[in-house]
Amino acid sequence: MPNPWDIPYSPMFKDGDDTDTEVFCAVGKCLSRWEDLESEISTLFAVLTGSMDQWHYGPAIRAFGVVNSIPTRADMIRKAAEAFFSQLNAEYEEAKSLQLDLNTRLDITSDGLRAETTLCR
Repeated sequence: MPNPWDIPYSPMFKDGDDTDTEVFCAVGKCLSRWEDLESEISTLFAVLTGSMDQWHYGPAIRAFGVVNSIPTRADMIRKAAEAFFSQLNAEYEEAKSLQLDLNTRLDITSDGLRAETTLCR
């Protein structure tokens, strides 16, 4: 399977767009989706660290936002999830499968974010 991050060669890509409107719209959509992802990941971290409602999310989200390293953020979520799910394993059979699913999604997201960060530099 070819690397999905490679830029394909095609005569269609030889010339750029006539105006910058399409590029600006695409970048704006990308940044909006990135911000949505940041918000969801921060909220996930807040919930995993014990914040019970949105009123109490602030400290965890602020602390999480200080960390810029994608691998470190993924590790923070993994460690918080380990603690969170260890409390649930005794009561809920599906807790282990939820934790495995989260780890798989973190691996996929981390790989994608690393590639996107590299492209943005």
